[in-house]
Amino acid sequence: MDGHLRVLFRTHLRVNFDWQAVETWGVGAGVPDGNFCSSGVEGWIEFKGARGWKVPIDPTQVAWIERRRRAGGRVFIGVRKDRALYLFHGDRARELLEGDLRSVTPLAVWDGGPAKWDWAAVAECLLGPI
Repeated sequence: MDGHLRVLFRTHLRVNFDWQAVETWGVGAGVPDGNFCSSGVEGWIEFKGARGWKVPIDPTQVAWIERRRRAGGRVFIGVRKDRALYLFHGDRARELLEGDLRSVTPLAVWDGGPAKWDWAAVAECLLGPI
């Protein structure tokens, strides 16, 4: 369950973004849902819909994200809880596995539903320094 974030990101971050949905299932365990490239910056994002305050992230996803981050990759986790969007750096993946949205510091949070989320700020977070 991704909270419909894959579609929302592709819809609201269209200009100057190239998105690739990634579906690996058994071939590449833990690979994030999406890959993006914009302005010469490439990255990965795992989309999640929260279950209460818990983020349903799998240990294989955490392992993939940690390996990619050690190699210098840009990885994010986008979490939708009700009408809020939480964006995390990939280095928070293990904390999300072991804790919940209340115990892990996000990169940013937007509230009010997708129409009110500051999509320009989301893009800046994805493309800015890590």
